[in-house]
Amino acid sequence: MSERRRFRKREFGRGGLGEQRGSTSHTGFTSLRVTLIEVPVGQGANLHSHKTEEVFFPLNGKMLITWGPEGEHQLMLNQWDCISVPVSVMRGFRNPNDHDLVVYSVVGGRDEEVGRIEWHPDVVKAGEATGLAYDEKGFIKETAAK
Repeated sequence: MSERRRFRKREFGRGGLGEQRGSTSHTGFTSLRVTLIEVPVGQGANLHSHKTEEVFFPLNGKMLITWGPEGEHQLMLNQWDCISVPVSVMRGFRNPNDHDLVVYSVVGGRDEEVGRIEWHPDVVKAGEATGLAYDEKGFIKETAAK
């Protein structure tokens, strides 16, 4: 975790279910964010959690998923496999291929929750050593060049 992992996200679309008057079947999320994530070879996302569910589909290769309080569990997904990570579960991912990986990702939740990230304390510490700071809104920002 001493290095910064990188990936690029392209938000594909966002839609909401909104209120469904007269219906009692809708009790879950009210917004979906669909993203295509381009992950360079050997890169990915360090251990983090969301206040929302998150679903991953690797579209053009394998994807290594880690999860658990300390990232103690791992699963190698093949192309077109799918995994759904529950609310507040620490998770991370990496591209083990010899080519850039494209991942289709879906996050569901209320608007104020979608996109908010809680980074693992070790990730925050490693980031601080490279000039990054984690703010109270769940974003990591550059603080000073190191």
